[in-house]
Amino acid sequence: MTSQGFEYQGDAGGSDDADSSANADFAATWGPSDEDTARRYGYAAPSTANSDDNAAASASYPSGYMHALINEENTGCIDQADARLGYGDTWFSAMGAYEKIRDDADAKALAANKVRQVMQQWEACMSNRGYANRDPRELVGKYADRQAGTSPDTAEQKAATADASCKISTGFMRIIRESYMEAERQAVLDNQATMDQIKQLSETIYANAKRELA
Repeated sequence: MTSQGFEYQGDAGGSDDADSSANADFAATWGPSDEDTARRYGYAAPSTANSDDNAAASASYPSGYMHALINEENTGCIDQADARLGYGDTWFSAMGAYEKIRDDADAKALAANKVRQVMQQWEACMSNRGYANRDPRELVGKYADRQAGTSPDTAEQKAATADASCKISTGFMRIIRESYMEAERQAVLDNQATMDQIKQLSETIYANAKRELA
């Protein structure tokens, strides 16, 4: 970046907290799982403000910065750095296989009997509160278009609070998380060769990064 006249600004925002990231992903998919969050945010992820900050930071980069960093010709500084670290065709092929493994595991997790049962329990709980939804994701989708940064209206607040309450009383999120974890563990066992390959490639990339930074 320096050779192209820019001072590299690093990754805008982001978090290294895997648990926080996973929790945010679950909230974005399934909606709130505690009543306080439901009342305050409805179906908007609490991290929306951070996302807005990141977008604003990205927009403040000087002209030409992003093209120098990454571009459609795959000649940006990030592409060059990736090549030096070892992110080549073998890595991307392995990661493509990994994504397919993850997608298949997710599908199996959601098809599990205990997930179907807890979904029915959640549906019955919501029905007792006057809602006809069969799946929390329906409500997430219903309120997805609310403008970021705005507060939920009364209808959304009530729906989100009822949703969260029913998740708590049925143990909904515990069952969902357990099913995902079980499916992922089995996926690792069933695809150990791919996992070992990714581990070996990752170790090589890490060693290359240490060498470059030395």
